[in-house]
Amino acid sequence: MTNEEYLKMINELLMKDDIKIEPLMISDIPSEFEKINNIQRQNVLFDSFLNIMPKLFEGVPSNAYYVKFPKGAPHNLMPLKQGGFSTAILNEGRIAGTASLYPAADMAMALERFAMMEALSVRYILNELFSRLDIINNKLDKLIQLFYGDKKAELISEINYVKYVYGNYTSIVSNDYLRPAAVIGLEQAKIIAMKDIEFYFFDIDNITKNKLKDLESAENALRIMENIKLSEQLFVMSSLLEIYMSGNYDSDYLASIKNEVDIYINRCQGTILAKADKLKDAISAFNIVPPNKSKENLKKELFAKAEEIYNSYNAGHKSRIKKISDETFVNLNNSTEYYIDNKQNLYVRKKA
Repeated sequence: MTNEEYLKMINELLMKDDIKIEPLMISDIPSEFEKINNIQRQNVLFDSFLNIMPKLFEGVPSNAYYVKFPKGAPHNLMPLKQGGFSTAILNEGRIAGTASLYPAADMAMALERFAMMEALSVRYILNELFSRLDIINNKLDKLIQLFYGDKKAELISEINYVKYVYGNYTSIVSNDYLRPAAVIGLEQAKIIAMKDIEFYFFDIDNITKNKLKDLESAENALRIMENIKLSEQLFVMSSLLEIYMSGNYDSDYLASIKNEVDIYINRCQGTILAKADKLKDAISAFNIVPPNKSKENLKKELFAKAEEIYNSYNAGHKSRIKKISDETFVNLNNSTEYYIDNKQNLYVRKKA
């Protein structure tokens, strides 16, 4: 079998997963491709895929074979008395031709390694997206300082779990036991995030209606808004991770997830804009009597924080979490191109 025939056969098997392999007859790396670096130990998984790439085109004989029927022929092989099938094609009880057998061992290995390649590429995409989130960037001790009220322990545990799934994505998605458990865990994190968002909506509404009377109440209001922001990030991140972890790219499923995510993003944005604006006005109106330098400094600090969170959700531009969500769904609906050079380096096509 020639390299071209073998490549065609591989592509026929991969067609159902929307994967296509094409040889690039070039000596230099195309400028529109970016080398994937620093994916930590995930590269180890990809090494096994790269190592079998040369074998994909050798057609080494094996005890396992791939059957290919002539175009237009019925897919009915003649059964044998000793069991199994011959390559003779049956049509209405008569032999109508023969099917061709090709070695399948390398192709089976290739299909397994393509799953690893998908996991590695998703890990790269997730790293590009989620590295901008506070729940990823901030260490646990800093996050703890931001948490407020009875939901503190609940939020900490769920954020830690989602960070664990994110950090170990490639290993988990490649394991038949860990993967379904992770999907269930992400669904649970999403539900808890939704409950916490509703809880903090009630709290921020209550405090801005009746209790913005001093710097302490203003500080509490800011912490509640930070908790809305963290709960929103937990909800969006667990929702998006669930898609990749489940491997479910059905268009209706993606549309339902996007609709749910957009609803909560819009609600969080609307709530924070309204409450942060009201909070800024309240802080400005506070009178420090008698004059106290430390309280004056605290007043300036709280106003600056209220303005910062307001600006981060300003209706004049997309919030950070909205950008991440939109970019994720664009990635999910677009194809991704990779390039593997003769030194087994992996490159991804740069975003336009």
